[in-house]
Amino acid sequence: MTRYSLVFAAVMVLAAESAAAQQADVRARLSARNVDASLADAVAAVAADAAGQNLPTAPLVDKTLEGWAKHAPPDRILAAVRQSVTRMAEARQAALSAGMTQPPPDVVAAGAEALGRGMRSDQITSIVRADDHASTAVGLRVASALAAQGMAMNDAVAVVTRSMRARQRPREILDLPSTMRALQAQGMSAPDIGRHFLRDGDEGGDRPVSGQPLPPGGTGVRPPREGPSPEGHDRHHHN
Repeated sequence: MTRYSLVFAAVMVLAAESAAAQQADVRARLSARNVDASLADAVAAVAADAAGQNLPTAPLVDKTLEGWAKHAPPDRILAAVRQSVTRMAEARQAALSAGMTQPPPDVVAAGAEALGRGMRSDQITSIVRADDHASTAVGLRVASALAAQGMAMNDAVAVVTRSMRARQRPREILDLPSTMRALQAQGMSAPDIGRHFLRDGDEGGDRPVSGQPLPPGGTGVRPPREGPSPEGHDRHHHN
C-alpha cells in the first residue's frame, strides 16, 4: 500500500470515528430531553451523515427539540431535520464559493436559516464577501430578520452588505432590525425603510446606513457609546 493510500485510509477512519461520536452525542442529548427513542435514533443517523459533510449537528438537535416541544409528529420533525441538512450544505457551499476555506458552524447555521427565509445562495455569497468574516453570521441573521419584518430580501442584503463594507461592528449591525421596527412604528413602510437605509449610505460616501454622522476622518464606524465597552459581546471568526 502506498503512503498516500495509508494517509487516505487513516483520514477515512478518523472521519468515521468522528461521525460515530457525533451520532452518539446527538442521541444522548435528545434522550436526555425525553425525545422518543426511535426519533432520536433517526435524527442521530441524519446527524452522523451531516458530520461526514463537515456540517454542524447542534442545529439539528435544536430543530428536533423545537418540534418535539410543539408536539409536532415525529415524521414531520425528521423531514424538517433533513431539510436543515440540505440547507446547511447549500449554505456551506455558498461560503466556500465566496472564499471561506473552513466556514465556521455559526455561518453555516445562519446561512441555512437565511435560505429558509428566502435568501438565495448568491446572496449568501455577497454577504460573505462583504467583510473579513468577523460579522458574517451576524450579517446573515440580520438580513433574514429585516426580510421577516417585511423588507425585500434584495434590499435587506444590500443594507447589510453596505453596513459590513463600512466596517460597522457586529453590535451595530444587530441594531438594524430594531431601527427598522422603530421606523415602522412611526408609519414608514418597509420599502421606504430600505430606501432610507441605502440612501443614507449613498449620501456622504462611507456613512453608515443609520445616517448617524461619522467621526472626523470618516472611518465608517460610529462614535463609541457611553458607558462600559461591550467589545466582549462581538463575535469574531477569522479564517
